[in-house]
Amino acid sequence: MATDSTSTDGALRNGRVDDGVDVEHLRQDIARLVELLRRQQSDPDSPLHHGKVQQILKVLESGLFQNIQSAYEEVATTVSTSHDVKTDASELAQKTIAVYNASQGILQPRTVEIPKVPGGLGFNIMGGNDVGVPIYISKILPGGITERTGGLRRGDQLLAINGEAVLDKSHEGVVRLLKSAEGTVKLIVHYSPELLEQMENEFETSRRKSGRRDHPSSSSMPK
Repeated sequence: MATDSTSTDGALRNGRVDDGVDVEHLRQDIARLVELLRRQQSDPDSPLHHGKVQQILKVLESGLFQNIQSAYEEVATTVSTSHDVKTDASELAQKTIAVYNASQGILQPRTVEIPKVPGGLGFNIMGGNDVGVPIYISKILPGGITERTGGLRRGDQLLAINGEAVLDKSHEGVVRLLKSAEGTVKLIVHYSPELLEQMENEFETSRRKSGRRDHPSSSSMPK
């Protein structure tokens, strides 16, 4: 019996998902969108706000977007070649994230326990929701307790401290949590060094423009 390739709820058939995305031509469509936005950007009479257009172009042309796009295409193409397989949008998104994480070497979250000693925790952090980026472990201080225990890595994103989520906290808020912690500090982290490198490059550009010797969203945790 013939199966309708577009009427099944959440189904993906023949390279097309139920929201009308043609996987086979997705890359071409995005390239055409970028070209259209660039034309609008150069047109002084364009009704579109040029600053917003520039932001959209920055996202579409970023390495992160292109890597996620490649992961999506890989997942969608694999699913579309499997007969009688239904994939809703949520499942497709989860599979895309899994493929992207694997391609970038991003591992699942893990728990790291570090004893609070007189010498401090022995690592630097960078980021915070006040600057629009996650908190990352930017440096492991030589000879510190973190280096000696070996559980934490430069490039780890900090998700929680002693059971308290930090994704919505400012840089200073996370610093206060770490400094006020007593005994053994339990951190939930996951490893994503590519995003840290991208963030550091952006911070370095900002630092040079501002003339600062350091960046305000970077802190050492020796105490």
